[in-house]
Amino acid sequence: MLERHSASFLFAIVCFQASATSTAAPVIPETPAQERLTAETRRESLRIPDIQGTNVTQSYQSTWDNPSAELSDDLKVKLRKFRVLIVPGFLSDAKRYVRVLEHPFGGKGTPDLTEYFAETVKWLKDNQIDYAWVHIQAEQSPEYNAKIIDDAVKHSPRPAIVLSHSKGGVDTLVALLTGTQIAGWISLDAPFFGSPVADLVADHSATHWLAKEVLTAMGGSEESLESLKVETRIAFMQAHEKEVSGLIQDRHLPMISFAGWKEKKSSWKFDTIFKWTRDIVSDWGYPKNDGIVPLESQVLPGSDYIIVEGIDHLLTVRKSYLLSLDRPKLTQTLLSMIVEKIYAGEQTSYLRAKLLPSVHFEVD
Repeated sequence: MLERHSASFLFAIVCFQASATSTAAPVIPETPAQERLTAETRRESLRIPDIQGTNVTQSYQSTWDNPSAELSDDLKVKLRKFRVLIVPGFLSDAKRYVRVLEHPFGGKGTPDLTEYFAETVKWLKDNQIDYAWVHIQAEQSPEYNAKIIDDAVKHSPRPAIVLSHSKGGVDTLVALLTGTQIAGWISLDAPFFGSPVADLVADHSATHWLAKEVLTAMGGSEESLESLKVETRIAFMQAHEKEVSGLIQDRHLPMISFAGWKEKKSSWKFDTIFKWTRDIVSDWGYPKNDGIVPLESQVLPGSDYIIVEGIDHLLTVRKSYLLSLDRPKLTQTLLSMIVEKIYAGEQTSYLRAKLLPSVHFEVD
């Protein structure tokens, strides 16, 4: 994931460097054809379930189309009662390695991952809304990062609204299932039921070895990759089906799952930096995907969800020269929706008393 806006390209470059400097030799299977057959058989036995939840895309579009370019004073007052905790996705730590690769590329094409969530952060600053970056170890397992997220929530001076991207959504879910309580959650492009791209890398010994080398070099573990496989995520969601349902139904957690997809083109036109992986995921039987995650996987069961066409996996968090999206407007729209949902009084009495003492709710 490299180039100017592709984290996948950076991953490939770092993989190459790791393999070039490592003294260990990759373990190549004696029967690669059998390995592929096993992976394909397992893939056919696994299907991500259909979307379950409340489609609020129309409400999103109405809020988006609101002619008011600025936040209302009332909404600013509401938003300033919270802290927005930004939970980044897989390989977001890769920006630490960008400078190492600057000189070989140079000029306009210099790799740059520092723009990740940059427009969102600027919007929060401009509107004087409290926020904090949750310093997870992006290449570590969800269980590892869940503790970091819980600590960030506990040390927040205000009730927390989590804004997560990609694997950050999986990390956040694990935190919530282990007791973390928040005011609301906006999930962008999360692989709740996994990503076929992770299976593609993990199920072939050569790429699996290479990924392990890179993740270890970056201070992570191969568990982070394994945790994103469709097989792993489906098993997790099935095992925790009751608890996941309880987040929405019992704990009344205000949540919005934002799901995007980019249509597969029949031509060779390079219409997204994820064209290659988008087409692969489509061939797996998920024609609607963002280049990494199938549409069905991006929605947490039971949550409110928004579906937008023409979105690839990074467009919600950083600019692209191939696709366009007003990310500050996206931030405003989604935060407006989640805050209104919080203020609708859907929190339990326990959370009203314990989690949101500074927020006034009308009592029926």
